Amino acid sequence: MKKQSSAKGTLVATLSIALLSAWATPAHADGKKDRLTALPKAVGGAIAGVTVGVPVNIGKSVKRMTFDMHDSISQNFSFSDEADVYSKVVAGILAVPYGLVGGCIYGTVKGLEKGVIQGSEKPFSKESFSLE
Repeated sequence: MKKQSSAKGTLVATLSIALLSAWATPAHADGKKDRLTALPKAVGGAIAGVTVGVPVNIGKSVKRMTFDMHDSISQNFSFSDEADVYSKVVAGILAVPYGLVGGCIYGTVKGLEKGVIQGSEKPFSKESFSLE
């Protein structure tokens, strides 16, 4: 067992070094330092974008979906033109679980999407953190 794990470790290390040298070689030939730092910056931006962007997007989505559903239900349950206390209570009871579940799912998906895409294209920007 120990020989297999050390062989796998050696293989992984060899492939990592080969990929890194193949990726970095053109940067040294052209004299461009930006290309050498582009990949770590993009990876760091994507990781930071996902780490910060997902909770921010979840909070925004939960709030928006809860308020939208509350307004929709309270208008449909009211017996007059304006929403009364009964319709607001029923709307609150139904809208909060909908907003929490739907907002968490939607916010996670959108936060991951924006964090990875915007984080790799524009690392550490407001767009990657879903702050705009």
